[in-house]
Amino acid sequence: MKYNNKYPFISIVVIGMNEEENLDDCFTAIEKEDYPKEKLETIYVDTGSTDNSVIIAKKYTDKVFVEENEWPTPGLARNRGLIESKYDIIHFIDGDIRIDKDYLKKAIEKLKDNNIHAVCGYFEEKSEYGFNKIIAGRRKDGIDIKEGFSNATRGGGTYNKGALLSVNGYDERIRQGQETELGERFRRSGYNVWFLNIKMGIHNFGLHNVFDFFKLRYQNGISMSYNVLVGGGNQFFKNNTIDSWKSVIINLVYLFLLIFSIHAFVIIILLHLVYLYVKLRFFKKIKDKEYFYYTFFLHITRPLVLCGQLKLLLKYIFLSKTNKQAFVKKKMDLSKMIKQGL
Repeated sequence: MKYNNKYPFISIVVIGMNEEENLDDCFTAIEKEDYPKEKLETIYVDTGSTDNSVIIAKKYTDKVFVEENEWPTPGLARNRGLIESKYDIIHFIDGDIRIDKDYLKKAIEKLKDNNIHAVCGYFEEKSEYGFNKIIAGRRKDGIDIKEGFSNATRGGGTYNKGALLSVNGYDERIRQGQETELGERFRRSGYNVWFLNIKMGIHNFGLHNVFDFFKLRYQNGISMSYNVLVGGGNQFFKNNTIDSWKSVIINLVYLFLLIFSIHAFVIIILLHLVYLYVKLRFFKKIKDKEYFYYTFFLHITRPLVLCGQLKLLLKYIFLSKTNKQAFVKKKMDLSKMIKQGL
């Protein structure tokens, strides 16, 4: 679709779950965006908050929707926002992000290229301390990536709505990795994602202590197992299955060493330290210490991932046949939902 207007209409979809400490900043940043206000539509989709998120959102927009689900995901919320939006360009943003005031104008300029169907930028981390800074290092693996075509958007992004609908939107079953999976279907359908070397916004991980990081790793394991059970024909699900089995094997080795030989466990950790340093410094040419710390902490918290994986798999094993079928739901058909007028 060609956007001839200098400032085309944009639907901004904010998603959140228990984001009351961030939503005021999120919506205020949207209001301060350097873009004609009459050209913006703001939508908020909540996935079952137990705090005041919905109340806060209603102060800024009358388009507030709640998606109740036993398996809340970003994709579920974004799909609802996609359906409720009325404009041809849609920008997704999480409730813990403050959009950069200059981002939309730059994104629109790139979307005017008929060969580009989605764009995104990079995020800065709000907190410069503790695990928030460390986990932000995961994005540092892209410090040597130049502006250009990308496999997927990151943390939302700006889409041509028609292109997104034509691939049936997000896979709402996926809690982690949904943008990578969408990117595969998006590119397979002939659409292109462009990474802009500009700040898309400021993100707040909200990790208050080491236990929050441990909980995050435990949830990583749960999501990994769920993606295996969901299954799928594209490479994302195949890679996830392979990575899951590798993770189980490596985690069991870690756990065995931790229980039966603390000395061997320490030696393995030290060897990993050396391995990571050599790999990142000399092969990936990454010198950023935050990315190194992030990668190192991923390795030493593998047992927590294993606990999350085993919990979900055991839960699935002991379910009845009927419950197993309901446990892993089918992907929603957005075209059908739109025809029904959700």
